[in-house]
Amino acid sequence: MQERLRSSLLTLLLTASPAATAAPAAQDVPVAEKLTIVLVNVESLQTHEVLRAGDALPNFRYLQSLGTWYTEGRGVLPSHDLAGQAALLTGRYPEENGIAGGMTWRAAGKSPPRLLNRPTDLRAPTLFRIIRRHCPALDTAGVLAQSDAHQLFSSCGEDGQQCSPYSASPRLDFQPKQHAAFEASRGHVPDPVVTAAARAFLPGANLLVLGYADLDSAGHAGAPEAETGIVPGRAFALAQLDTQLGLLIADLQRSNRWQQTILFLASTHGMSWAGPDQSVHVADAIPPGGRDHFLLLGEGGLQSLYLRKRNDADAWATALHLVETLRQQTGIQGAWFTSLHSSLLELRTGTELAPLLLPRSLRARSPLLGDVVLAAGPGYRLLADPPGGQPAGGHHGGLASLRTTLLVSGGAPFLRPQLVTAPGHLMDDSGRVDPLERLPDQPEVVDIAPTIAWLLGLADRPEGQAQSTPGNVLPAFSGRILHEAFELPAVRPLGRCGLP
Repeated sequence: MQERLRSSLLTLLLTASPAATAAPAAQDVPVAEKLTIVLVNVESLQTHEVLRAGDALPNFRYLQSLGTWYTEGRGVLPSHDLAGQAALLTGRYPEENGIAGGMTWRAAGKSPPRLLNRPTDLRAPTLFRIIRRHCPALDTAGVLAQSDAHQLFSSCGEDGQQCSPYSASPRLDFQPKQHAAFEASRGHVPDPVVTAAARAFLPGANLLVLGYADLDSAGHAGAPEAETGIVPGRAFALAQLDTQLGLLIADLQRSNRWQQTILFLASTHGMSWAGPDQSVHVADAIPPGGRDHFLLLGEGGLQSLYLRKRNDADAWATALHLVETLRQQTGIQGAWFTSLHSSLLELRTGTELAPLLLPRSLRARSPLLGDVVLAAGPGYRLLADPPGGQPAGGHHGGLASLRTTLLVSGGAPFLRPQLVTAPGHLMDDSGRVDPLERLPDQPEVVDIAPTIAWLLGLADRPEGQAQSTPGNVLPAFSGRILHEAFELPAVRPLGRCGLP
């Protein structure tokens, strides 16, 4: 399996051809002096789908021929849209940046569960905020398809009352809810709308951040066909996305900015599908007398269990029994506490409880994620309600959708064309990577922000040296700089804020 995968990847890279829709650069336009960075986030984009499409994605292949393609990237837990995007734009893990889940509940029972989509939820600065402070002359633009993501990364939220010191709207800001094509049922605008807005912003932007959501929506709406393994709608969405990328490339080439452009094409999470009747109804595992102790949120790949009264020893005893039971149940890949409450230490020793604590490598130990976290196994999904029907669509949130893809490409001459795959010893016979393993050389979603900051001359400290945050001092990043994607020292002539 591994050799076939590597062979397919190598063939694709070596046979990559120029973009079908990209126009040659205009000869009468002066070459841009400033660096242009384009960050494209495609929710649930997966390596195997790109490989399967092959020649049907000429612009993907063109970009692959120019840069570094990481076929085995790693997202964050929970592998939800907002948590992944927050990690992408802050370079910090969920336990650090404040966006440690989708829906959350932590208000001593006084408030209902809510989505972590407010600027005031952030606990780490975004790239937009960092650039506004340290490179005020650098023009930024954002076109995010999802309204929740737009609100999270805005200066003060949709109501203007959620102002945060960690967030800042880009100078050129697309507001998806204000567009006529916004689909309230899906919470986002279609991909072509994102591209149209991006092309309008491109002449005035040095950092352009795009978020596409049609591929993800297609995954939620359907299941893989038995004969082909293809999810209806996703192949079309992927081909449409390829066309959108071609339009952006062509605009950059015509304006003679392609030679100074670095384009990051990333996904912050993958997508999983459950087999027929492969559901786990966690609520059924809670003893009837203990259900009042808990609030259960989420479904799909991840569920969070919150204790309604955290000082209730009986509730912790019930939670411990539940965790130990679910860890033995088919369809559950993980059941963990996010912290070791004193009530647990009265029931078990620290040594006995250690395996029940959310693995440190996942960097997601936050009370916002719940007191107990449950992850579905590959091919399964978690349902909060009693049995009553099997949703057909895909899901994410858990370990099975941590796998991502990342491409660092563009027209800049200091990019390094290469293929980077996961180390073989992490793969099983089916080609899956152990989600609990975290290797120093494996690219992660949190690596992108520090790499962009480094390209702008804003993150030059050696790796491993923390940077403080007061005043105008640059913030710390949890991720590493992806030095291997660039020819060094050719990239070093770039000065602060991307100037030559």
